[in-house]
Amino acid sequence: MGDYIMTVYYYYELKTLQPLKMGGTGSQADNETALDYIAGSALRGAFIGAYVREKPEIQLCRDSLMRKRWLEGDLRFLNGYISIDGQRSRPFPACLCMTKNNRKLFSEQNQPAPVVNSLDHLIGEQMERLPAAGFISDWTAEQITWHQTKMTAKLHINLQGEQTRLYRYEAIAAGQTFIAVVAVDHEDDEIKTFLQSFTNKIIYLGGSKSNGYGKCRVISVTRRTENPEYGDNWPVFSQTLYVYCLSDIIVRDEKGRLSSRIPEHILAAGLGVDKAFLESAAVQTITTDGFNQKWGARLPKQQAIRKGSIFKFRYEGNIDQSKAEQFLHQGIGERRVDGFGRIALLPDMKVELVGKGEALPMSRQVSDFRLNQEELRQVQQMLKRVMMQRIRAGLENRILEWSQDSDDKAISSSQLAQWMDLFNRAKGLAPDAGKAEIEQYILYLEKRGKEQKGKSEETERANQRVLHSLRDARIGKKPWLEQIHSYIRQADDVDELIHSLQLPELSIAGQEAKVLLSKEEVYCLNMEMLYQYVRERRRLANFKKQRRQKV
Repeated sequence: MGDYIMTVYYYYELKTLQPLKMGGTGSQADNETALDYIAGSALRGAFIGAYVREKPEIQLCRDSLMRKRWLEGDLRFLNGYISIDGQRSRPFPACLCMTKNNRKLFSEQNQPAPVVNSLDHLIGEQMERLPAAGFISDWTAEQITWHQTKMTAKLHINLQGEQTRLYRYEAIAAGQTFIAVVAVDHEDDEIKTFLQSFTNKIIYLGGSKSNGYGKCRVISVTRRTENPEYGDNWPVFSQTLYVYCLSDIIVRDEKGRLSSRIPEHILAAGLGVDKAFLESAAVQTITTDGFNQKWGARLPKQQAIRKGSIFKFRYEGNIDQSKAEQFLHQGIGERRVDGFGRIALLPDMKVELVGKGEALPMSRQVSDFRLNQEELRQVQQMLKRVMMQRIRAGLENRILEWSQDSDDKAISSSQLAQWMDLFNRAKGLAPDAGKAEIEQYILYLEKRGKEQKGKSEETERANQRVLHSLRDARIGKKPWLEQIHSYIRQADDVDELIHSLQLPELSIAGQEAKVLLSKEEVYCLNMEMLYQYVRERRRLANFKKQRRQKV
């Protein structure tokens, strides 16, 4: 980390006077999704613009002090999260699970319900993971409250286009309060005066500023010296800790590859301990992108660890508090100037109950026109296309997560090829017929694995090895064959797929997207996912085999 760096924080309480268009992933030409928070990159762009207008003679990229301050990380703009009871909220943790019965009561009656931490307990089939969306105010309490940002969705007519007459967009609704934070290293009087000058000012954030979006008022500016992610009280750790992702994180492993885990060597170095070992994780990934108005170009898409993900580590040695505090001040990974890479360290996670905060449903508005049959057909096509895109993106992430959590060295390449052929063949059948064929194959494998008259001892041993390899292999904490079998049973369940991928409800003008999806379409998507997963595992196994042969 180098020499000790004094970091101070400026808290900005922002009131949305107009909807904010914070572009999310998965947007299309006729549909634009939105983040449920104010991105640090949007705040950074607004502040740089204000500074350049105030000091037009300064070239940020040429002045060494300005470049270090604005472009190289002396100023880091943390995301603006919804204000809960006057405090900056935190992302909802991804490790909490609830029984299916409690989940139903929780959703329908808004009653607090007991939860289980998947990092510390084995989760059975009757448990469902709560979606890592929304925010909480306090992670230290045994009961936490789940809040959601109020969103708005509008449908408009595109008068310039003939093929796409309608388009939809999402935005953060007006009338809400967010708290954003700017971290400052090497503070001086000049930057202090500038950052404090925003009190009661109007700033514009996000897209479509000229069309009635993005207007915010800075209600207050507060300067503090403590880190907003842990405050003044340093916790007491005992060889185990939880790393809580308070923003999306773009991080690479030792070989420079994008990782969906926080690398152990980075954590060990940051805490000053001898070694760190990942014990368990509750991870969701997301694909990040963006647009730089100065460049007039899009930022490259990158895989990131989604905010709310949590990792449980064991470590050897003693934590160097001074070093660890610097580690938390600076954050980890890439794009830290834009609010990425923020983490907190927790000694435990003892949440027992989750309740719901004030209900903030998405507001859906349609411009002042009535939809005729052709326009209604376009709405349905658009909704279905958007939902299918979200499902495909979710299934791609599932392939990645399963692959990273797989231990299938015992399964031979020829066995994986047989599963690929089975899934590909089943995809072309009706759901009931395809599921039945896979069920029959599993029964055949189990029958082969038992002693049978007339079979040679060598054949019996070979059959038993095949079955044992499928049972010994793992996807996460489940046996490989059990995970595949349970997935097949629900392969044509529309509600189950949407729920398991934690996709938000999507509807326009009384049309619900999930109603437009058929069992056959969902079944085909799931079969394709299984085929691609096994294909990737077989490719990796063959690559490793070829590399060993060369050595």
